[in-house]
Amino acid sequence: MMIHMLITTNILLFASINLSLAFLPSIHNVVPTASNLRAKPLKFTQRPFSLQPVEGLDAGVVLIASPTDFGHFTQKSVALIYEYSNEATKAVVLDKGTPFTIGEMTSLNVGPLHENRLFRGGEDGGSSVVMIHGRHDIENSLRIGDTNLFVGGLTSAVKAVEEGRVQAEEFKFFFNFMRWSPGALEEQVAEGKWSTAFISDRCILSQSTKSDQELWPKMNRMLKEMGL
Repeated sequence: MMIHMLITTNILLFASINLSLAFLPSIHNVVPTASNLRAKPLKFTQRPFSLQPVEGLDAGVVLIASPTDFGHFTQKSVALIYEYSNEATKAVVLDKGTPFTIGEMTSLNVGPLHENRLFRGGEDGGSSVVMIHGRHDIENSLRIGDTNLFVGGLTSAVKAVEEGRVQAEEFKFFFNFMRWSPGALEEQVAEGKWSTAFISDRCILSQSTKSDQELWPKMNRMLKEMGL
């Protein structure tokens, strides 16, 4: 895995990251079927660690790994589905921070965003980067389902930060992503590998090291308290 090589060898230049592909992902509308039920977002209070269990899958739903999952990458992880279509489901793991910044890992000019932490989003995607944020005013970004979160819009994001309209920490970067073929994630959820929920935007966008350590334990504890 390339990101592992980078971490162990401390290579600071990652010229093969293809930002242009990941920042403009295609998100398709899918008609619900008996085997492809879409989650219905519920209104809930956006507290720092808000959690609302939900049935079904859709963009914007968060996956919380089962305590019995010992997968190399998925163990004790929380992931956000940012694309859900007839072609594939894609998600990024929210709490796998690296010691590197986006500026260190790409030769492209990311301007004032260069100090933002880079997270390991998954093991698929080749050498791509995904940017998630909560700014509706960023051009060329796409809304994630019915949430207040968006994906993409790097050029507009750089300009907005340079002009002082937004803060750099409002944008979260992920190296690669998780990908499932149609029906595969549904099977994993049915087997109990993942719990599904909506959680607060603050949890999703947090970039602190403390959040890396606390997110899955807190989400898992809240599910237990709900009897799930």
